[in-house]
Amino acid sequence: MQCILNSSFDEIKREADRWSKADRPGTLITAKLKKVLQDFGGVGDHDTQKVSSYLTVDGGISAQRFLNCLEDAKRDARANSSAVQKFDYIIHTQGQVLSETFMGKDINLDGCLNLDGFKSSVIGASELSEYKIELSELKEIFDLISRNGLFHYAEYIMEIDYRNRAYFSKLKLFDDAKPHDTSMNMD
Repeated sequence: MQCILNSSFDEIKREADRWSKADRPGTLITAKLKKVLQDFGGVGDHDTQKVSSYLTVDGGISAQRFLNCLEDAKRDARANSSAVQKFDYIIHTQGQVLSETFMGKDINLDGCLNLDGFKSSVIGASELSEYKIELSELKEIFDLISRNGLFHYAEYIMEIDYRNRAYFSKLKLFDDAKPHDTSMNMD
């Protein structure tokens, strides 16, 4: 599933999900799975055959099984990506600078940025210039750590180093949360 480094994980997931709803709900047709992998992942015929053979059960390919494998592949790619490891190191060493830079690009202060906001934030952080993150690495990092086309920077930065939480007090992360009803109905 190396194809997620060549493409957006979200694009592959979205297309597979769309195809699985089109014919037999919850099932991918082998030819359509191959097309998704070729068109959105740049995967060759030999590899698409191996993937479809691995995923085929009872004459069909379970869309959920494919998506689970895709999630596992994304997790593995993220763990093994030198670009993501470099970015995580920057968070550990320059968490405040990076946090402030991301918040500066976050117009609605919801803790999320799209690819363009992510790129311009990292490129714009002059203090980070010594780490030499290339543009191609930024796309790889974004694809591996984003969800549904958005980088949830506050969550991610706190996941890497919780001490960075203090930098996000201005965000509206929890404004929509409703207090839980703690009363007990004892009828």
